[in-house]
Amino acid sequence: MTILLVICFVVFLESRIEAFVPDVKNFAELKVEEALNGRVRFSIGSLEGGIFNPITVNDIRIKDVNDTPVLPHLLISSIRTNYRIWNVLF
Repeated sequence: MTILLVICFVVFLESRIEAFVPDVKNFAELKVEEALNGRVRFSIGSLEGGIFNPITVNDIRIKDVNDTPVLPHLLISSIRTNYRIWNVLF
């Protein structure tokens, strides 16, 4: 019974994390743009991760205000961290 309760809690928590991912992605984009004084536009394609999987940021684009790539030969397809959701929360 306890194992079933733990499994249900983990599944519930994973689904709640998925609901917050778009907000976290928008917040991260805004903070990076603010840190660079609004000189560039920063976009994240997708943000993945969870309780057991490490946080991964995919398809990062850095453009100037006119929507032209700052460094056209620099493509960041994925950044994988060693952090998981519990590292961020605690």
